[in-house]
Amino acid sequence: MENCTVEFTPMTPCREAVKGVNDRVEIPCVCRYCGGLVEVAHHCAIYGRVAGSWPWVYACNDCDAYVGMHPLTNLPLGTLANKELRTLRVQAKNAFTRAWQVQGMTRTGGYRWLAAQLGIAKSKCHIGWSDESQCERIIKICGR
Repeated sequence: MENCTVEFTPMTPCREAVKGVNDRVEIPCVCRYCGGLVEVAHHCAIYGRVAGSWPWVYACNDCDAYVGMHPLTNLPLGTLANKELRTLRVQAKNAFTRAWQVQGMTRTGGYRWLAAQLGIAKSKCHIGWSDESQCERIIKICGR
């Protein structure tokens, strides 16, 4: 684990890793919450430590909104989220994980099932893309 007191190297995405990300959302430039500038930040600036293998996020300079990146890329994992939405996404992810495991599905099969329950295409079924309303729906659907 990287120590935040040492200097770290700048983010350099890997072209092969970028090519490997199928479903993508736009790279955020302006915060959807406050209109502030969104820039690349290191995990140390957000968490005070490195959390995971790729220590980069997109973060708003003016509020607490941020989103992680796919490993070795400059591609966001989802949409920018404030604290409330991040909390709902964690709850939705936990409920979804329990649901597909209890039902004996694979993770991919679980996403196919969840997309059908939500009435959306599987390619659009990403908890990191979900807003507050959709997260609440996921929690309800997966809690049955």
